[in-house]
Amino acid sequence: MVRKWTSSGFANWVVCCTVRWMSHYSRVKTHFKDAQCLIRALKAMGFAKVEHHTSPQGLYGFQGDLRRDTAHIIVRRKYVGAASNDLGFIQREDGTFEAIISDYDRSFGKKDDKWMARLKREYGKTTVFEYAKREGYDVVETTQSKSEEIRLVLRRGT
Repeated sequence: MVRKWTSSGFANWVVCCTVRWMSHYSRVKTHFKDAQCLIRALKAMGFAKVEHHTSPQGLYGFQGDLRRDTAHIIVRRKYVGAASNDLGFIQREDGTFEAIISDYDRSFGKKDDKWMARLKREYGKTTVFEYAKREGYDVVETTQSKSEEIRLVLRRGT
């Protein structure tokens, strides 16, 4: 209710409106090309369930509203965090995946540049593990430095 002073006293006006807050989605280019390695990296970062679709599916906002943005790989909002939006990755024509992250989640949900850097490291590690397995190597040692550099020692299986 809004009160306005007039010459005859206060007049009461009832203000009724619907306010819809919608986070804008930002797109972040990546060099990720392997969908399975990306899914494993997301799971390694703690996302309990990651969807993979052959055709892009809609992303949902924090209020459960369907957005125009679509993605092939999706982490639904309930797995991202409280009051979060869906997190998605859409495959581009060149085969790389582009991250689709809401501005809210980039700011308050901590899906910022540091988070993307962690995802890139996790994806790289997953990719190396897959290569090693495919080529007959065993991972002998994995260490991570304070600067978060990952060192792997591989040995050819016999």
